[in-house]
Amino acid sequence: MTVGIGVLGSGFMGRTWAEVAFNHAHGTRLVAVAGGRRAPTLAMDYGVPLEPTFEALLARPDVDVVVITTPPDGHGDQGVLAAAAGKHMLVEKPMANTVADCRRMVEAADAADVRLAVVSQHRWRNATRRAHDLIREGRLGQFRMLRTQSTAVGWWDLEARQDQWKKDPAKQTAFASDAAHGNDISRWFLGSEAVRAYSQWASYTGFVPGAP
Repeated sequence: MTVGIGVLGSGFMGRTWAEVAFNHAHGTRLVAVAGGRRAPTLAMDYGVPLEPTFEALLARPDVDVVVITTPPDGHGDQGVLAAAAGKHMLVEKPMANTVADCRRMVEAADAADVRLAVVSQHRWRNATRRAHDLIREGRLGQFRMLRTQSTAVGWWDLEARQDQWKKDPAKQTAFASDAAHGNDISRWFLGSEAVRAYSQWASYTGFVPGAP
């Protein structure tokens, strides 16, 4: 069985998932793309149709799964639309900007009996998988505190990648973008929810991301 993939969004991650569906994931076929100023070029590069709207992409009977790679402030509405169209979803992190939007997406997916997944690629890396196994086997003792730390060099290369929208905290905060990974890995490692959480962000450039 071949799974038809539709990609919404044409930025860095839209192109990444188009490449995955087209060349790397067994049993998938890139069917069409939609959304964003780079969508015409993305569609042309992979030789697939460019749909004028997300609704047109969802209306295609050959699209089984939609990969949502747009700014997260739109994920809530897009997820509800995808579920209503009976499409399974893979959503780029962060899942959405509010808990309410996340719940709407989950409830819509449950009501339509479709799968909803959020990208958490660090769970598949060899180092993190090994750490997970050691923790779950109890070989590192009982955990009472866990700290995750990462470095987003230059807040990525937003100008080169034309992802300047990430500088708008209404679309995505620095915490939501980077800490989505740390939070997910922490919960996965320990198999439980945090009792208390604390975060800190430092910038070594002239750009200071908006507060969460």
